[in-house]
Amino acid sequence: SDNEEIAAVDGTSVTALAAGSAKITVSAVLGGFKAEEVFYVKVDENLQINLIDYLKSIDVQLDHTVVDAQTPIQTEINGILNTGEAADLSKAEISMECSDDALQFNRETGAIVLTGDVEESKVVEAKFVVTLDGVTLESEPMEIGIAAGYLNAPGRIEAEDGIIVDVGPGNARISSGEDGGTAITYIQEGAIFTYFVKVEQAGEYQLSYRAVTPNMDQGMECYVDGSYQGRIRFEAADDWTTYSTVNHPNTIHLDKGVNVITFKPKGGGYVCNFNWFELTAAQTTPVD
Repeated sequence: SDNEEIAAVDGTSVTALAAGSAKITVSAVLGGFKAEEVFYVKVDENLQINLIDYLKSIDVQLDHTVVDAQTPIQTEINGILNTGEAADLSKAEISMECSDDALQFNRETGAIVLTGDVEESKVVEAKFVVTLDGVTLESEPMEIGIAAGYLNAPGRIEAEDGIIVDVGPGNARISSGEDGGTAITYIQEGAIFTYFVKVEQAGEYQLSYRAVTPNMDQGMECYVDGSYQGRIRFEAADDWTTYSTVNHPNTIHLDKGVNVITFKPKGGGYVCNFNWFELTAAQTTPVD
């Protein structure tokens, strides 16, 4: 029991001690496996125990994942009771916890809005907290992009124009004098490169990379709005200076408007040096 003053648990029985509500957790262990379930009780003034319906799960959907000063993110938040019925969240307390105070949640409109000026694009983490009839649940953490500007496609996009997050060894850096310009070098697995790309027409796009690696079986995974789009494996060069352009093994679909394109290097040691990538509308063959 989370409130022994209201309802005390002794082995397999629950004893009412005072009026109020309590959460009871039931655990069972068999053969090294553990199962756990909860239920809620309400004790009345006569110390009668009643089971009550409670909020079992919540689901948060965003209409898009990138916000700017002019374009908020609209949310849809739904809950399910332990009975399987939809929860009425009109009286629920709903708030958003975010790693950046520039993002605020408007409970009345259900919108995530950007407040203040943004000097550079970034990706932040947020989660929602919903409390209904004394039961509080948290959503899974989600990534939200804060855009200071957008990169346009079709066209070529320089690798260093994205959001560079190196959660691995931390060696990735922007170097000049690479392939006639600048490139991201010393890339290892654990680095993440994110780009807010805007297109005027939805459709399939061919993705090509300008990169170099002298090592075998090095490459990058591609994601669009969090959805996996396959992995490119670069051909091994003779050195770290002979860059080449290679195509992604499949086309990627981009929606009209803003798309979040993410690259995650994969491989051992230093994976590659990355100069740019290019998006072109894929050629389609007419069907008679």
